[in-house]
Order: sequence, then structure tokens, then C-alpha cells
Amino acid sequence: HLHPKAKKGSDHAGNGLVLCATHHRAQEAGLFGIEPETTRIVAREGGVSLGDLGIKFETLQHLPTSPHKDALQWLWDSQSADR
Repeated sequence: HLHPKAKKGSDHAGNGLVLCATHHRAQEAGLFGIEPETTRIVAREGGVSLGDLGIKFETLQHLPTSPHKDALQWLWDSQSADR
């Protein structure tokens, strides 16, 4: 869940992004974020690089279905203090 159910998120597929355990933990730790407008994946300033995290794509545009913009926006806003 990009917008956690505990914080009024839904089970809708657009509120999800399938990640391996390593990238899931890295995302939850705020090591990278996803810009809602462009779906660009960005590393936290002063942190490890996307390459160091093993992230091979610069955006989510390669996915057959992108997460919903509202879910990405919620995640982006919730992580803004970490950037």
C-alpha cells in the first residue's frame, strides 16, 4: 500500500506497488521516493544512490499499469520531511 490502510488508504490496485522486500524496506525508510507527476524515482538527498539500492529504472513508466497519482501524491507528501 502506498497510502497505508491504517491511514485511510484503500485496497484498490491503484494504491499498490509490488516491490521486493529490500526495496519495500528502502522505500519505507525514505531512501527513495516517487514523484507523483512524472513517476520519476528519486534517491534521498545525501543518501545512497538508486544504483546502490539496485534500482534499475528511473521512472515507473515501464510498468503496464502505474499506481494512482493520488496514492503517489500521498506517499510523496508523507515523505517530504525526509527529503
